[in-house]
Amino acid sequence: MMKKNVLLLWKDIFNWRGHMNLRLKTNSDIEIKLGELQKWLHFSSKAAVMRLAICYSLRNKLDPRLKEGSILHYDVKNQNGTDYLRSTVFGFNEELFKLLIIEYENRQVPDEEFFPEIICAHITRGVNLLHSEYRFVNNRDKLMQKLINSVNEG
Repeated sequence: MMKKNVLLLWKDIFNWRGHMNLRLKTNSDIEIKLGELQKWLHFSSKAAVMRLAICYSLRNKLDPRLKEGSILHYDVKNQNGTDYLRSTVFGFNEELFKLLIIEYENRQVPDEEFFPEIICAHITRGVNLLHSEYRFVNNRDKLMQKLINSVNEG
């Protein structure tokens, strides 16, 4: 399955002709938690926390957009946090994150759904999970060890 997804990703990248969303806006609650996690984890940027949050969210098999039985779609008008450039969120690893999302979704994902909708949902869920985990262990090293253990377990 992974090989097929890699081929679909490269086809998507080289055939892209549409409008590409370049910005993602968080909500104020996530923005506060991003700042706290950045400080607690001694990360250089909130974007680094976002990347970790996306990966942590991907461990949960349920769609992060699912709320009370229906899919909540991203709407920038409902976001009251900070605006982030696509290149800031992904750094040099956008293709890797796109491939992870394709594998997670088990389908080709159109760019307008991938960013900002799916990515914002994974950031939101991942940040909430990481924030909750940190508040429980209240120690950077313990949280990192817990994250490493969760990777080794599954």
